[in-house]
Amino acid sequence: MKPSSGANASSIDFVVPGDIQTPTGGYIYDREIVAGLTERGWRVALHALDASFPSPTPAALRAARATFASLADGRVVVIDGAQHAAHHTHPAEFVAAVEAFIDRT
Repeated sequence: MKPSSGANASSIDFVVPGDIQTPTGGYIYDREIVAGLTERGWRVALHALDASFPSPTPAALRAARATFASLADGRVVVIDGAQHAAHHTHPAEFVAAVEAFIDRT
């Protein structure tokens, strides 16, 4: 998918636990994704969560909730490490969230 150019370029929020500059394979992969999207005209907003994830401290969890609350509805969000399986692990909650979103649009 290629976004349009200029002010109408597509945007994406990319959420990463810890420092994306960490020299490990997963973070190298994340940096490549961000670089590739940017090269293709996407505006990428990077959000770093506390490195304590996936077992966050209470303070890290509060900060993460604030980060997610600050994201605009309808934005494309990639959450590194989330495993994107909510429709399998919590199907009723997933359907309710999708229906609530549809009802708002």
